[in-house]
Amino acid sequence: MKFKKSYFENSYCKNAYNSAQIEGNKLSAVVFEKIIFHFDEKEIWSEIYKDYSVDYNPILAKWYEEAWGFKRSYSLLYKTIQNNSHDRLDKNLIKEFHLILMELVSNFEKENKGNFRKANVHISNTCVKNSFPEYIEKDLETVIDIFYEMRKKVKDLESKIQALAFLHCGFEIIHPFADGNGRVGRMILTLEALKMGLPPISIDFKNRILYYLALQKSSGTSNPISNSVIERINIDNLITMQSLLYKSIRKELKLNEDSDDEKGYMEFKKVEPHDFKKENWEILDKKYNQYILDESIAILDFKKVVKKMREEWTKKYGYTFKD
Repeated sequence: MKFKKSYFENSYCKNAYNSAQIEGNKLSAVVFEKIIFHFDEKEIWSEIYKDYSVDYNPILAKWYEEAWGFKRSYSLLYKTIQNNSHDRLDKNLIKEFHLILMELVSNFEKENKGNFRKANVHISNTCVKNSFPEYIEKDLETVIDIFYEMRKKVKDLESKIQALAFLHCGFEIIHPFADGNGRVGRMILTLEALKMGLPPISIDFKNRILYYLALQKSSGTSNPISNSVIERINIDNLITMQSLLYKSIRKELKLNEDSDDEKGYMEFKKVEPHDFKKENWEILDKKYNQYILDESIAILDFKKVVKKMREEWTKKYGYTFKD
C-alpha cells in the first residue's frame, strides 16, 4: 500500500488538527503543521501570538503541549504500520499512544499518563455508562476480540467500515483513561484503517456534533447500565458513525489522487491495499450520505436523543445525573 507523501503528511496534520479541535484545542491548522513537521519554537509562538494577540498563558501552553503530543505520535503510527501491521491491537499499544499524546501536557497528572484510570468518569451532557475501572481491561479485550472476529469476515469496504465503527464506539464507551480518550480513540481508528488497506480516517471538526450524535446513538441499548460492555454497545445503531467513516474515506481517496508526487511516496509494503475498483460507489453513496446531517439538525437530534435516554434511565433505573 502506498500514498503520495505530500498527501500523507497533510492528512496527518489535518487529522491531528481536527482531533484536537474536537477536544477544544483552538490552535490554527498552520500552527499544527509547523509543530508537526517544521519545528521552530520561536516561529511557532510568533504565529500563536499573531492569532491571539495575548501573552503566554496556561491555556495556550496546554494547546501547544497537546499539539506536540500529535507530533510525537506520528512516529509511532508510522512505525507500527511499517513494521508491525500484522500485529494485533492490544492494551500495551493503546497505553503507549496515550502516553505519547499526553506526556507533555503539564496539567495532566503524571500517574495517569499511559495508565488506565483508577476512578469513575462522567461525560457531561451525554447519557452513557463508561466502564468501571476494574472492568476496563476485560472490556477492552472483549471489544478487540469482537473487532478481530469482524475483521476475519470482511469482504468489502462496507464490512470494513462496520468493524471500524464498532471498534471506535466500543472504545469510547469504555473510556479507559482519565482524559485523552477521544484523541487516542481516533488515533487507533486511523491506525486500524491503515492496517486494513484504507486511507487515514479523519473526523472533521465541522461534523463534531454529528460525531457526538453517532457516539450517543451507539450506547442506546436495552440494558445500558450493564457491567458487560457488549450489552452497552448497540451494534445495530452504528450507521451514523459508519457514515462519517465512509465520508472520510471518500474524501481522503480524492485528496490523495489530487495531490502532487514531488515528494515521492510513502509505501507500507506489509499492507495489502484495498481494491476500491470493486466497490459500487453509487450504492454506498445512497446508503451512507442520507445520514450526514447538517450540524444545525444534528445538534437538535443530539439533544433529543440525550433527553429521551436520560428520562428513560431516570424512570427505569432511578439514575441520577449530576449535570
